[in-house]
Amino acid sequence: MAANTPRNSLGFTLVEIIVVLLLVSILAATTGLLLTTFVRSYTLVRQSADVSQKAQLALKRMRLELESLSDVHTAGITTLYYRIKPENFPQSDRVLGLDGDLVKLGGALPVSAGNILVDEVVSLSLSYFDQNGNLSGTSNWSSTGSWNSPSVTNLYAIRIDLTLSHDSGNIVFSSIVYPSFRTGRDSGPLNWNSQ
Repeated sequence: MAANTPRNSLGFTLVEIIVVLLLVSILAATTGLLLTTFVRSYTLVRQSADVSQKAQLALKRMRLELESLSDVHTAGITTLYYRIKPENFPQSDRVLGLDGDLVKLGGALPVSAGNILVDEVVSLSLSYFDQNGNLSGTSNWSSTGSWNSPSVTNLYAIRIDLTLSHDSGNIVFSSIVYPSFRTGRDSGPLNWNSQ
């Protein structure tokens, strides 16, 4: 007896299985790509926050230190040898400067003997300004390499530019310090920060 009944399809054809596998692999690849992008973005944001926090802590420490500045022995673009006289404390010699990819703060020269303030430093730049907002080169008041130079009173402000390394590129942080011996801060220029 020959049965001419249509065949019941109880399974999937090979073409259907291949199409389903192809769609699943496309979805998996897309999900993996999105997840990788999310993780990379999270990592960059986290690293940015860490770098920012590290820079802000170092700049705050430098500001507190340089606000107590009472005399300058030697000043340069990346190093400052100075004295501080904090309120109710004795005067002490200090050095702040770049040592390789580290900014260090210490009690005396050389800078390399100081304590680490921040690492992964690309550059440190110290700029010295007079009361008129002119960028006064270090030769104007501190190249003598001696203490008690009367020209240190011409120092109005110090700008600190700190560049730190980051995976997405270098990040620059800046801060302005007014030494506490400057009493007439409001008489300075308004645009000196842009130099």
